[in-house]
Amino acid sequence: MFWENALMSFSKTSIETVNTANEEIVKIRKDKEEFEKKVRKKFLEIRGSSDFYKESPFLSIANELLLSLKEGLISELTILSATTDKAKRKRNKFQKTFGKFSNAYLETIGRSVCKWEWIKENRPVFDLLIDDHPIIIENTKKYFPNSFYVLPDYAFNRYLQQDNIYRVKVNISNLKEEEFIVLGDLIIEKDCEIQQVNNIFLLGIKQ
Repeated sequence: MFWENALMSFSKTSIETVNTANEEIVKIRKDKEEFEKKVRKKFLEIRGSSDFYKESPFLSIANELLLSLKEGLISELTILSATTDKAKRKRNKFQKTFGKFSNAYLETIGRSVCKWEWIKENRPVFDLLIDDHPIIIENTKKYFPNSFYVLPDYAFNRYLQQDNIYRVKVNISNLKEEEFIVLGDLIIEKDCEIQQVNNIFLLGIKQ
């Protein structure tokens, strides 16, 4: 995935790629006309497609969340996603995947809304937050210093170095929608020695 070593710029609510660190993409970007023709136009077509999320692959972290849900290690999973008028696509994807679990929830907010403010007002008690945006992690941590935080191990995240901030290797997964199966409300119980994790947030992991 090219963004592992990419140079990014940040705002409160978004991340923009400055340099992908991918030789092929860098070469194309040098010719603006060629870039608009070959890359940007195609990207906008794909992003605007009604099948965008249907065709987008999962990341490996989704495997871990799915396994944890099936094993009853998560009491509540909230997916908080900034979106536009195309929120229906995300809801459809959610309903076919994590939405099959009765303890998983999708919350959508406007792109101008600061996620840490939303969490403070709506979900003030949680154990773990997962996000690829370092500013979201930093600001949420100011309100909730004792929670745990997880980021993908990307170069632009590595300046965050604190005891309760963790980075994980993230790859493209071959996970399919068909694997999100819940047998009624039955969740596999683990031995009592395994500690349950409560209230996990998954915030906008890139796909």
